[in-house]
Amino acid sequence: MLTLANLAQIVNVLHAPVMTDGASMWLTPSYYALQLHTAHLGATAFPVDVGHGAALPNSDTSAVTATASLNAGGTTVTITNRHYDQSATVSLSAANTSAVQTAQLLSADSPRAVNSAQQPDQVKPAALAVEANGAGQWQFELPPHSIATIQFS
Repeated sequence: MLTLANLAQIVNVLHAPVMTDGASMWLTPSYYALQLHTAHLGATAFPVDVGHGAALPNSDTSAVTATASLNAGGTTVTITNRHYDQSATVSLSAANTSAVQTAQLLSADSPRAVNSAQQPDQVKPAALAVEANGAGQWQFELPPHSIATIQFS
């Protein structure tokens, strides 16, 4: 069980969440990936079963992974599609969920896309469309090399 994860440096290092260049400052994709996980802080993690999905190239490992947790505000699920060029249609069963509070997607045209002083918003979270598909059943499309966090009530 992972109980602590953190970055050693915060500014101007490889994979730093915040970059600067003189008076310019911008947030990196690493910042947003960490931000998408904040809803899990202080929550109780529970097991997730990824039924099936496309495997990563040269691997038997599923390209789709997920983590889920529960706190007083509801259930949070974070799902990652690690495949470089295949999207995933996700059907999610989440007992005791009745509505989507928030759903955010972090994705870009390329897995190598970055933000810069000239393009500070090239990679940033956007709203994710999640459709109800029955009681406690949800469906959405997860693009290649993307991560999404959905908070349910």
